[in-house]
Amino acid sequence: MNIRSITPSEFQQAAEIVRISFDHRSAQDQDEDGQRIFRAFSSADAIQKRFEEGCLSLVAEKKVEDESRLVGFIQVKQNHLLLFFVLPEFQGQGIARALFNTADLAQPILTVNSSPNAEAIYAQLGFVHSHPEPENSPIRHIPMKRADISAADSC
Repeated sequence: MNIRSITPSEFQQAAEIVRISFDHRSAQDQDEDGQRIFRAFSSADAIQKRFEEGCLSLVAEKKVEDESRLVGFIQVKQNHLLLFFVLPEFQGQGIARALFNTADLAQPILTVNSSPNAEAIYAQLGFVHSHPEPENSPIRHIPMKRADISAADSC
């Protein structure tokens, strides 16, 4: 497996990884409006725009049947985890941990807005609740922060 920076020709593939993974595990937690907003936020154009603005954007590439395939994607902005997805058929193989650790080395990840079903995954990565789930947000999410990094370390 190879973790590397995304290339401009891969924005659509990254958006597809997000869409497939979101549909598989997270879409059911969102109402129609929340799904629409998330799909716009995770579109290829939105991913590209944030990349061009300097967001850390990494892909996980794995050899599958003698050809390289993108299987995971992570995007971080100013220490906040924006997007973090691995294709369902590749989950549980350490890909998410490798993506996270590589991104975290480049830019310490301090906060995330977790979907309700991903809360346990973020807890395994050292995150705890920072605030209650907002009641009036169009996208259901749980604000979380890293418990193992002090405020002094984030300066």
